[in-house]
Amino acid sequence: MGDMTVQEAGRCGGTKTLERNGLEHYREIGEQGGAANVEKYGREHFADMGRLGGAKTRDTKPAGYYSEMGKRGGQANLAKGTEYFAEIGRKGGQRRSELLAKGKAAEAAETRLSESY
Repeated sequence: MGDMTVQEAGRCGGTKTLERNGLEHYREIGEQGGAANVEKYGREHFADMGRLGGAKTRDTKPAGYYSEMGKRGGQANLAKGTEYFAEIGRKGGQRRSELLAKGKAAEAAETRLSESY
């Protein structure tokens, strides 16, 4: 165990956690962490960070950088074929449905709570 680097130990622990709890576990803790950060810093903080990062990239990259990246991404995605896009579309639609149902349930619970006062 002493021969393992911190990076290797982290990877090993992450793999074990994934095997034990599944991918959904990471989604849930990511959402919780994101929500906690939004509550702590506010949405505008993250919008500001995005603008600063975008401005920095724009200012340090040559003209046409984003256009070239878009072309490369498009070419790479062509090789994936139409079934790939059909699959990610289905996954996105399922996830959207889940989130909408979750939001509606929370809204209904909030309405019931406010009506009880």
